[in-house]
Amino acid sequence: MIHEKENQVMTLHQKKRALQNQIDTYQDKINEIFFREESNHIQLDQGDEKKKNNKMKQAINEVSVRQKEQVERRYRIENNLMQNEIQKLEREKNNLLRDRGGK
Repeated sequence: MIHEKENQVMTLHQKKRALQNQIDTYQDKINEIFFREESNHIQLDQGDEKKKNNKMKQAINEVSVRQKEQVERRYRIENNLMQNEIQKLEREKNNLLRDRGGK
């Protein structure tokens, strides 16, 4: 029973790391988009093309920020749920250890 609880705690820690990796990957993608847009911006002529690029860049930025916030919000919620579950499992494990030691 104790090993089962320890395994559940480890699984939750792995899920937490996976979520953090997702956020890091997403941030890398956002940075890549910005870098690509900056590169495009440098190559474009002045005038209408520059205005179109700025509007596109602004739209990408707004979408990227909203998506990043959604990912971070989901991460915080899932992280809190996992932390609660980890604490619950650790309490159960400690209770089992205490009960075993008390008999």
